[in-house]
Amino acid sequence: MILAFPSFKRPSLRRRAQVSIEAKQERAAAQTSVLILGDHRQSLTVIRSLASAGFRVIFGSERASTVAAHSRFVSESWLHPPLLEAEEFVTTMVDFLEARGDVSHVFPVGESELDCLARHYARVSAHATLVMPEPQTVSVCLDKLQVYRRVSDLGLALPKTDSAFDLAQLLELAKDIRFPCIVKPRTSLHPFFGQKAVLCRTEEALTSSFAVWPTRQEALIVQAWVAGARYNCEFAAVNGRLVEYFEHKVVRSDRPDDLGVEVEGISVGPTKELQQSCEALLVDLGYSGVGCVQFLVNERNGTNVFLEINPRLDATCAFPWHYGCDLPRLAVEIAQGDKALDRFPGTLPRYPTSKRVHWCLGDVRGWLHEVKRGEVRVGPSLVWLAKIVASFLRANCHLTWWWKDPAPVVVLCRDLLAYAWRCLFRVSRKHTLSDRPVVN
Repeated sequence: MILAFPSFKRPSLRRRAQVSIEAKQERAAAQTSVLILGDHRQSLTVIRSLASAGFRVIFGSERASTVAAHSRFVSESWLHPPLLEAEEFVTTMVDFLEARGDVSHVFPVGESELDCLARHYARVSAHATLVMPEPQTVSVCLDKLQVYRRVSDLGLALPKTDSAFDLAQLLELAKDIRFPCIVKPRTSLHPFFGQKAVLCRTEEALTSSFAVWPTRQEALIVQAWVAGARYNCEFAAVNGRLVEYFEHKVVRSDRPDDLGVEVEGISVGPTKELQQSCEALLVDLGYSGVGCVQFLVNERNGTNVFLEINPRLDATCAFPWHYGCDLPRLAVEIAQGDKALDRFPGTLPRYPTSKRVHWCLGDVRGWLHEVKRGEVRVGPSLVWLAKIVASFLRANCHLTWWWKDPAPVVVLCRDLLAYAWRCLFRVSRKHTLSDRPVVN
């Protein structure tokens, strides 16, 4: 008797590849998409977090070439009109959302994106859930004068503060507050000489820095200079109540006067007074969403003063994310209506302390910028380079680097090398011209 066995013919490589492609397409079609707007440092963390949470990530930008778009977790890029052309931008985005149908959330990352969507909230929110605080909350937080009034009414410590509307008034107020003083814009939405704030130690420094009024700034804020370390309190809140909290101290910034962006930080345990001040302000605002409150802390006597509140993820949100404090994911959960406090634990989750974060590329770029300006001498320059190396070696995590997603950092390194070449060329040319003999 002859036994007949069934055939176990293996499918061809081409057929298996086709099946694999079809399976991937089916999974992609079943996924919910999120549109992330804004090419910022924290955009990478948002992309990585939400892709890990199961979202299909669409990255939107007004520039064709962006760092974040190189992330392996970006499924699709969307090029949109400039934010300055708000009507055209919003119309284009609404058309995009209507045509797609799979985009359930829009996540504005930076302040410009937040401001634009806050002004057109009703129109856009009819087509997708906006991952942001309420429009009125965003409006208040982006106006430092309004925030300072609320902080003062709550009885929280604040440096002596006033506002100027022209150059003459600016000088008068600075003299009244006394030097050294800090001058900052009322809103960071518009240019301010490429800086967050300006430290004026003398009247001459003030008149030199403000020979002209900064473009598109209605008012400038003058504050007394207060010595202290900057503490960042990153949070998620529901109706003003904290549901996540991560505190860290800024060790160094990318500027010698420490008024720049953070390049090195260290996590610290929750400071009771800072946490209570945060919650008092958030309750007053009725805040639901994620953000960051900053304080200046005098570590000798323990006193502190309020600095500012940002209605967005801090640029260093990769730091808490690395240790399980997933603020981007919490932002989505809160925005989609999960605002019942009983779904969150009664006590705030713990996080490890004494952990260090470093933004090496930003550190090097800050050093190059000061070298190009000729503002740093050889000795301090070498000290700065030594600090960069030490910070890199002792960091527990790095702001933009993640071994699962290396491409964006490769692009950043390429851009940094190009910037370094331009800086060194400018410095060498400057020395060459200065060495030429003067012909009478």
